Amino acid sequence: MNNAVLEIRDIVKRYQDQVLLNHISFSIQPKETICLLGPSGGGKSTLLRIIAGLEPPESGQIAWNGKNITALPPHQRNFGLMFQDYALFPQMNVKENVAFGLHMKKVDSAKIEKIVSESLGMVRMAEFGDRRVTDLSGGEQQRVALARALAPQPKLLMLDEPLGALDRTLRDHLLAELRLLLRQIDIPVIYVTHDQQEAFTIADRLLILHGGQILQSGTPSNVYSHPATPWLAEFFGFDNQMIGEVISASPLTIKTQLGNLRCLCAKNKVVPGENVILVVKPDGARINSEMDFPNQLLGKVGDSVFGGDHYKTMIHFNNGIDFKFDLDHLFSLNEEVYLSINPESILCFGKTQ
Repeated sequence: MNNAVLEIRDIVKRYQDQVLLNHISFSIQPKETICLLGPSGGGKSTLLRIIAGLEPPESGQIAWNGKNITALPPHQRNFGLMFQDYALFPQMNVKENVAFGLHMKKVDSAKIEKIVSESLGMVRMAEFGDRRVTDLSGGEQQRVALARALAPQPKLLMLDEPLGALDRTLRDHLLAELRLLLRQIDIPVIYVTHDQQEAFTIADRLLILHGGQILQSGTPSNVYSHPATPWLAEFFGFDNQMIGEVISASPLTIKTQLGNLRCLCAKNKVVPGENVILVVKPDGARINSEMDFPNQLLGKVGDSVFGGDHYKTMIHFNNGIDFKFDLDHLFSLNEEVYLSINPESILCFGKTQ
């Protein structure tokens, strides 16, 4: 049974004769937080504006509880939208900014005061009501913008790169708070970002948007562990890629410039003789000189950079291939190392993907 409250049906949008959104379809469940993740310029913000009613699609429908609302004006949809630049009114103080949407809806003045107080309390800005927004820090402005979006009690909340204007330290601090808040407000949320860590932290479900299409959807852990295409694997930082030829389908064995490598499975059915793309995850290597381990490779250390709980280590192989691995200790430059690559850490893609 489909319990979706919002349905995006076959949305198409063009920009300067280029297809920006190419038959986009997805739905969102009550109280679900989905994240549209992808590189900048991929149409994520445009899709939000279409859902909000600020832009029309070329074709397709937006439905709420099964009712087509594509032609419904924004103010009748009761969707909240928070932009990256916050769009706060500089001539107003904090309370006046939060109350603005309520005044536009002609809410009773006594109710406005109560709602504004509750909204500012929710984002821990209750004591800042009389401050001018121009006197606030970036993080404080972000909270005010969120309170303003929540004050009209929207049926759906949409956040467009809400942490994009903040520095990394402040962003990390507010991200944890935002995650908890979004789980308290009891309404569906669409969160747009190009930042993977934000997406992994916030989302119940990820939608990867690239080239005008949704490449993959699923939980953050599933999408990260099992990317659907080589492009998506590279987007997640899995840069160790090379071409190979299938020499056995069971067990799956690929002939490569590094020798024959065993893989656990392929993303689609492959047959002997077929050319494939292999992606070797950076955390899939271990140091081991025992030759009975699978996928033994000999290489030389090129560079090693401390990465917190591991060292990001460049390994040079004799045939000119350079791969980066996350290893657990520091090696000397040009030191020879034997690596064993876990078959579960080698992704195999048919070349048509």
